[in-house]
Amino acid sequence: MIESAPPLPPTAIEKTLDQNPTKLRFNVPDIKLALKNVRTYGIDAQIDEFEWGSAINIVDPDGNRVGIRDAQGFERDNESFVESQEHDAK
Repeated sequence: MIESAPPLPPTAIEKTLDQNPTKLRFNVPDIKLALKNVRTYGIDAQIDEFEWGSAINIVDPDGNRVGIRDAQGFERDNESFVESQEHDAK
């Protein structure tokens, strides 16, 4: 959930990794619907495509990094990781 009262600033200034090394991430089943929902709050965002899947990267009003990732990509990565760990254990 993204809270928006008072209205979000047009552009929040992202904190540096020294200021906040964490990133809040949500895995969602429908990244396109998530983008639509994010934009309803006036946030300028887009879907970034990577080898491992798709993500929306935004900054909250306090400058904290927030990521929204497609669940299918996460599940594929997780399965690959588990398989590699099982293979290495043999």
